[in-house]
Amino acid sequence: MATRKILIDSDICLDAITSRATFEKESAMILQYSEDNVIYGVVSAESFSNMFYVLRKLSSSNKAIQQLTNLRRIVQIGEITMAVIDQALRSDWGDFEDAIQYFCALESACDAIVTRNRYDFRLSVIPVYSPTELISIINS
Repeated sequence: MATRKILIDSDICLDAITSRATFEKESAMILQYSEDNVIYGVVSAESFSNMFYVLRKLSSSNKAIQQLTNLRRIVQIGEITMAVIDQALRSDWGDFEDAIQYFCALESACDAIVTRNRYDFRLSVIPVYSPTELISIINS
């Protein structure tokens, strides 16, 4: 598989960072693929803010900053531009945050989105994969 630009949803990042037992292995593998340049991993700027909120509640602000700094070293940042917000506001997406993620993926010219919550992206015109599906595609 040629290197593909993939928007990595925050659930994948949080699963890997917090070692969520059921999801950690595959999520960590997605981030490892980004670190190894197997994929070009993109995480939206909005996701960093949302993840900080979750991570600091689980430990401390300093630990959350350290964890996000480590993540930032292996992914690129998808910008949340005026166009992304305008498209999300005008969209038929039921969840505004998911709409922002989706339009960020489009604005960033991503080839696909990887998330645990595929249903949330059912309106997507670009492929949406679970971690298992993306790993299978990469390894085939």
